[in-house]
Amino acid sequence: MSINVYWTSAEKEWILATPPENVISTFHKKDLIDPERPDSHIHYCPAFNSNFKNVYTMKSLYDYEFTLENDRISSTYHDQSFFENHVIVRSAEKRFFSFMNSYLFFTDEPSLKVTFYEYPCLEDNNITQRCMPVAGQFDIGKWFRETEFAFYLKDSYQSFKIEKDEVYGYMRFHTDEKINFIEFDYTDRLRKIHRESLEAVRRFSRFKKLEQYYRIFRHKKVILKEIKENIF
Repeated sequence: MSINVYWTSAEKEWILATPPENVISTFHKKDLIDPERPDSHIHYCPAFNSNFKNVYTMKSLYDYEFTLENDRISSTYHDQSFFENHVIVRSAEKRFFSFMNSYLFFTDEPSLKVTFYEYPCLEDNNITQRCMPVAGQFDIGKWFRETEFAFYLKDSYQSFKIEKDEVYGYMRFHTDEKINFIEFDYTDRLRKIHRESLEAVRRFSRFKKLEQYYRIFRHKKVILKEIKENIF
């Protein structure tokens, strides 16, 4: 049995997006196995394989960098509009930010919990060196919302940096079933439904539990119909 997970990029540059890749597959491509040392053959380890089953990479669509100096943030990449659309300054004092590479994942299953932005522990890159990612979990069978990469910038760095196709987080699907990724077009209708539902929640609700958000989510059938009519 497999579970269909519909995915899309909500960015204007959506065409740059690639399907999620299994973490174990990306690990094997790094060629970190010493053929002369059987003890290094970690890909045979059942504990390793079990832990990374249904864990997938999340890759950046962009090259980007911004610098933090005396609570002032500046960047020589792109323009101010890009900064405003992709960087959320949660607290310059606490060095807490979000960088938007917006994706949406949804399923026709009644429930499928996913943890987004787990620390990419098998990577050695700008993110693992500079950032402390903030992971979070929600149910993609009960809520239609975009992902948001939140992180703390480490004290030893004054700049956030990311490169195109760099793995900036892992997403873990909490199921033993095979995941079947299906890409769809983020149509104007889906964008409108998503935007209006988020605005309503932000304006009128201050829920403390995810279950409260799930209870007011009423558009699953409409969203799935639109998704299935706009599969690539």
